[in-house]
Amino acid sequence: MAAYEASGGTEANTLLETGLPIIIRLDQEMNADYYPWSDTAPYNKRGQFVQVWKHVVDRFRAIGADKYVIWLWTPNRIDTIPQKQIASFYPGAMAEARGIEL
Repeated sequence: MAAYEASGGTEANTLLETGLPIIIRLDQEMNADYYPWSDTAPYNKRGQFVQVWKHVVDRFRAIGADKYVIWLWTPNRIDTIPQKQIASFYPGAMAEARGIEL
């Protein structure tokens, strides 16, 4: 979240200026352990992924840029992960589309 804050949310501002629709796949494969945003990474706390997702979406909404965005939630393989665990990574209605890494 700090890196996003440091950028000042320029992505949202740029999107608002262009007015072009876009699909944003925010922090894909969050249930894997090889990305720094993963909830399972040793330096992160469980639940942080959803907090960050909501924070970024809220920043887009605050300036009206979300009207151009479809938010795509894409976990890594879910066939080997208990349903309860994958649900803990799901940001709810903010994820307007769902995908899967195969």
